[in-house]
Amino acid sequence: MKLLLVNADVLPGGDDWQARRADILIDGVSIAAMAPKLAAPADAQVIDASALIVMPAFINAHTHSPEMLGRALAPMAEQAEWLAVAYGDGRDALAGEDIARAIRLCAADLVRGGAVGVTDHFRQVPMRAEAVHAAAQAWAATGLDARIALNLRDRVSAPSAGPAMSTEAVLALARDLMDADLPVPVAPGASAPQRASDRLLTGLFALSRERASPLHMHLCETAADAAACRALYGVSAVAHLDRLGVLGPQVELAHAVHVDAGDLDIIAARGASIVHNPVANLRLGSGVAPVARALRAGVNVRLGTDGAGSNDTQSMLEAAKFALLAPRAAMSRGEWPTPEQVLRMATAGAVLAPGQPANLLAFDAAASAFLGAESDPAPHIVLAAREADIVHVIGRGRFLMRNRRLEGVQ
Repeated sequence: MKLLLVNADVLPGGDDWQARRADILIDGVSIAAMAPKLAAPADAQVIDASALIVMPAFINAHTHSPEMLGRALAPMAEQAEWLAVAYGDGRDALAGEDIARAIRLCAADLVRGGAVGVTDHFRQVPMRAEAVHAAAQAWAATGLDARIALNLRDRVSAPSAGPAMSTEAVLALARDLMDADLPVPVAPGASAPQRASDRLLTGLFALSRERASPLHMHLCETAADAAACRALYGVSAVAHLDRLGVLGPQVELAHAVHVDAGDLDIIAARGASIVHNPVANLRLGSGVAPVARALRAGVNVRLGTDGAGSNDTQSMLEAAKFALLAPRAAMSRGEWPTPEQVLRMATAGAVLAPGQPANLLAFDAAASAFLGAESDPAPHIVLAAREADIVHVIGRGRFLMRNRRLEGVQ
């Protein structure tokens, strides 16, 4: 379909968050043109966007869909105790219909919060092919740009799951799932360095390079995680991954709360990314990640909600606000990220420009959040905007939410 947004206040994104009036022509899944005035093609649907603020849509770079079936659990627990509760009651062994239900709920939350893409670090222990097939089918039905990153382990199993799978069995499963004809991409992933053997980590990294796929894993979410890695390897988790050769531009490290300057320098030098999950880190008392320090070191930082069991929503707007504010309670002013940096993280650096994917969201410019926003809209989005202020969400040229009503995602 062709869609023409007329006379919008457009925030291009990337490093440019200043508004300018423009029309945006969407043709299929891409932006065909963007200019102050565009002629409407005869076959285009025209939308008056004169009361809208349009920007790149959010991308949730880390969540766990099964947790949608368990919110507000263990509210006073730290991570170790919380894990036993969050994945108790069968959430580590869900039937296909429960996986699909969790993903529908997750997708609806994501879209209401302005997201059109997601990385689902999908956990079932032990991992089962039929569970991943069910998740892939469910994500494809939502219309979001979703990918499944397998949450794999061979060193430590969940308490209720029996012995851990063998390394070769885990690698074979990962290979089979990536080769399967599934409707969304499946990427290799590890639970965390302390829960995966060196052979599994190097095997998954090799698989990611062979298939030109991301490699996704948790890293030093808690002080206990960081200490466990040092006890196992004699060096930090980052130094150990680097020693194994398991770092590179395709590697995504979720959390990275307990890392030091040397770790950040290694991550930057190898081109790996950090996925910041500020709400979950606060919810579980895990700490505040050194995001501004990471950005200064040259690390690519993206933003995630983490699972609803440790976040309780999937709102990227909420995650963005916490990403901005949490460092102010724990770090000096020089360690505070800016609103523009947070928006870049939340949108994965996307820009609205001809030839780029048609992934965008539109705020109601008349909402009270945007009073006085004309000259500097970024702080108003991160600090003041709410989900109720989002009017449209468009993913790959298709309405996922239109006039505040979900379309296709329920």
